[in-house]
Amino acid sequence: ITAWACSTGAEVVAGVSEPSWKLKLWDGHTGELLASHAVPEHLRRLQFSPDGARLAAVDWSGDVYLIDRATGATRRICPEEVDRPRYTRVVFSPDNARLATSAFGPGKGGGPGPVSIWETATGRRLATFPGRPEQVGKLEFTPDCRSLLISSSSGVRQWRLASGDDDKDPQPAGHKDEAWSLAFSPDGRTLATGSDDSEPDPTIKLWDAATGRLTRAWDGGPGTVAAVAFSPDGRILASGHFVDRNNVRLWDAATGRLLLTLEGHTDRVRALVFAPDGKSLATAS
Repeated sequence: ITAWACSTGAEVVAGVSEPSWKLKLWDGHTGELLASHAVPEHLRRLQFSPDGARLAAVDWSGDVYLIDRATGATRRICPEEVDRPRYTRVVFSPDNARLATSAFGPGKGGGPGPVSIWETATGRRLATFPGRPEQVGKLEFTPDCRSLLISSSSGVRQWRLASGDDDKDPQPAGHKDEAWSLAFSPDGRTLATGSDDSEPDPTIKLWDAATGRLTRAWDGGPGTVAAVAFSPDGRILASGHFVDRNNVRLWDAATGRLLLTLEGHTDRVRALVFAPDGKSLATAS
């Protein structure tokens, strides 16, 4: 037997064996054989959905298969394209509607891959976690199915999932490269973040702190945005950059319009802060 699993309450026991590569299902109480289905070769792990109607199977290469328990119909999904072999984690949502996966593989293009959400009925990829990929220790949906908890060496992250049409309820987009800086507005309603400038993506972004939704974004200009700070009235956002000149910039927080570039530092600016009265700005490089 290369893989086995029990449904909730051990009502059904499933196993896959070689060389026949058959998925066999037994009554967990009597041992009676209930069904036998042909499945792809080299399956190494099985997991039942909460309602027991489907199984997720992972083969030696890390590919995932969704198997209908009643009919044996099998649908293959690939978490990501990396060199093989790889280790893939899978977890069903409590409502059985979605499957979360994460993969880790060595070699070219290896290392940690993104976390993805799949629709169990169709095998369609619904979303990919926008944060930086990390080797995942555990994946778990919240009981209401609205969030996915992602555990890694850096801690636990909560990914709030869209509940409807992506255009009406967008996923938090994060930054496409490293995020270096962040600051809350004085009223706590807005979070500003700054990122590396090596990707074609806005390097300054403003977020609704209550919902995590992106409200504004713009290109901060040359240099990684290493520091950001709001003025006491929240109207101005200051940014410090990893460049030798023109490395402190003042922005209209409402529109993203550049108001002023400050001269003075001849190396990277790493920190800045407004005075409580908003009339002065201290910077360090």
